[in-house]
Amino acid sequence: MDGRLPAKKEVEVRGVRRCIRIPQAAKESGLALGSIRKWVAQGLIPHFKVGRAVLIDADEFQEWLRRTRVEGR
Repeated sequence: MDGRLPAKKEVEVRGVRRCIRIPQAAKESGLALGSIRKWVAQGLIPHFKVGRAVLIDADEFQEWLRRTRVEGR
């Protein structure tokens, strides 16, 4: 084993119910992949890194989406 994470879209991490990678977050939210990457790099989307892999807690991501929602007119 070389210590790399599996190439699955969802990764189970101890103490976290469900983690997703950036492409899956973009797909689930309907937001552009580049936007998700930019907001992760800026620290706007809660995430953590395991080596080079960026993991996003799926529940925290959904909560972030709810908090950043702007009501329509």
